[in-house]
Amino acid sequence: MSELEDEIQSLREKTAENRRTFLRTEVQTCFISLEMGKAALTHGDIIMAEKEACIAERGMATIERFLAQAPESKSEIEARLAALRELLTSLQAEIQGV
Repeated sequence: MSELEDEIQSLREKTAENRRTFLRTEVQTCFISLEMGKAALTHGDIIMAEKEACIAERGMATIERFLAQAPESKSEIEARLAALRELLTSLQAEIQGV
């Protein structure tokens, strides 16, 4: 392989690792938003709970968009995304019930 091809391969690997890190971080951020939304709801702050649910929903859409580009992380992230969907649905149901 030429030096240029080696550099291109190295950049591809670095990009893939950065994408995986981004996805993991975004998943964790969504979990935190949902936890904050539940906490806000327990304190009677429905507006903040709704905002946190929206933040998590947008984050999940971002994850889904980037997930197609990260096949090596797909199963890990999809499992966590399913857990996020359940928590979001639960929070939204609690908000509607208030």
